[in-house]
Amino acid sequence: MEKNNKVPMKNYITLLILVVSAAAFYQIPYLRWTFYDGMLELSGLNNTQFGLTMSVYGTVSMILYLPGGIIADKISSKILVPVSLFVTGAAGLLLMTGPGYMMQMVAYVLLAAAGTLTFWAALIKATRNLDGGDGSKMLGLLEGGRGLAQTAFSAVFLAVFGMCASAVGGVKIVLGGYAALNILFAVVSFFILEDDEKSDAASEPVRAADVFEIVKMPAVWLLALVVISSYCFHLGSTYMTPYFTNIIGATAVLSGALAVVRNYIAQMAGAPFGGAMAQKTGSSALTVACGFAAMVIGIAVVVFLPSDSSMMVPLVVFMILSAVSIYVIRGIYFAIIGECGIPLRLTGTAVGIVSVIGFTPDIFMNAICGSLLDKYEGVQGYRYIFIMMLVIAVIGLAASWILYFMSKRKKQEA
Repeated sequence: MEKNNKVPMKNYITLLILVVSAAAFYQIPYLRWTFYDGMLELSGLNNTQFGLTMSVYGTVSMILYLPGGIIADKISSKILVPVSLFVTGAAGLLLMTGPGYMMQMVAYVLLAAAGTLTFWAALIKATRNLDGGDGSKMLGLLEGGRGLAQTAFSAVFLAVFGMCASAVGGVKIVLGGYAALNILFAVVSFFILEDDEKSDAASEPVRAADVFEIVKMPAVWLLALVVISSYCFHLGSTYMTPYFTNIIGATAVLSGALAVVRNYIAQMAGAPFGGAMAQKTGSSALTVACGFAAMVIGIAVVVFLPSDSSMMVPLVVFMILSAVSIYVIRGIYFAIIGECGIPLRLTGTAVGIVSVIGFTPDIFMNAICGSLLDKYEGVQGYRYIFIMMLVIAVIGLAASWILYFMSKRKKQEA
């Protein structure tokens, strides 16, 4: 059945605002990964206390995914997105002052609450609204655009940081800059975003019966399995960098360049490609299944090829294939919600339920990989990580393939 996929220009403008907002939004809580020493010195905390602030952030984030999804279905994205951006900007300004330990804990709780209670599900719902509820094209562009915007923001602020006389002074400017961007985008998004009520005439208050109805749907649990498989694979792929350096013999410069390709270039290329492919095939679930199939091929080659420098080129090629496939999947997996028959007004609740399960690898995946590297020295530890990733990709492939056949049957019945 032919669908009219033409999207008004104003929707692309709205998407652009969502892209730059999401890119700026998630920089503040994770700024330590780029400016660890400067952030630590500014905080005045020891390493344990500094680490605990991030533990609190992660714990609160996980707890609030589900209520955040329900809230996104009760309150318009036009309100939730600007409020989230403003709170994140305010928390960034607070951290810029180098407050005491407890106030920093408060700041990270605010960042977590803004991220998963009011922003994440609202962002997905607002993006899905932009192409009439399908969402595959817009969600793919959101993920790819976010990678591009994050790269641009990072390049600018790294240059600014490099011109500062001290690490603390540089971090203050970077924090202040991201805080200002969040507050600016809060104002802009309030005027640009449309009220969900206007874009979704069927919108009604979420009832407990609606939530239970979603929980009872097998497709929701299969989608959660897709997300958790994808995210486990993504976290496991971060160990490719030390693998190339410590085992294959790549230089630190080459490994760093591969990390940039894996984390940024793959995101910018893979997510829009996934969205376009989903539009072409008419199925996000089928596109996600193809992404997992490519991941299986890519990581299987890494597992079975000899781990020496003579295999550098094929290993790099298949690592990049796996990385691009990750973002093909991540860019559009929430678009499967529409194919599962979940109404647009319940998108937030569905995203919350799937996210609280799908993002749990933050709790255990790095610990498992670290223990494998400690227990099995040299190449064996990495090989076990890659075998685990292969099994995970096969599970994701099976779940997405089942989702495809379920959505195909639903279309035939319609």
